[in-house]
Amino acid sequence: MSEPERGLIDTTLGQLAEAEAAIGRLSSARMPFAAAYRVSKLAKAVTLELTHFHEQRTALVREYGEPRDATVAERAAGAEPIVIHVAPGSASWPAFLAKARELADVPVSLTVPAFDPATVPDLVIAPADLVALGPLVLLPEL
Repeated sequence: MSEPERGLIDTTLGQLAEAEAAIGRLSSARMPFAAAYRVSKLAKAVTLELTHFHEQRTALVREYGEPRDATVAERAAGAEPIVIHVAPGSASWPAFLAKARELADVPVSLTVPAFDPATVPDLVIAPADLVALGPLVLLPEL
């Protein structure tokens, strides 16, 4: 039995973070029950693994960032009046970036099978989403 059939996906926290929005869009696509169930299990596994990633990234922003007034767009999205931001080019940027990359490089293994889009013939997935989903989907060899 191959790794995807057995239900093991080796990836990193960074790859999962990049896939987060795409797995959300895939989760909202209409598909037969069996495929939807597989996607929901995959999405749940990704969400669980990313819990620690988001907590740690937030801690890094608080450690290396500086408070500033929230923009109108941030306020409209529900942000507090003051947000903490790590500005590219700031003195703390290189240290923040090094720690964020270290966090993104943490290896993880999901114990669910990768999703095979070929199991849903009418499924439409944007090419950018396929790239973002990376190891979470099985792609045909070309």
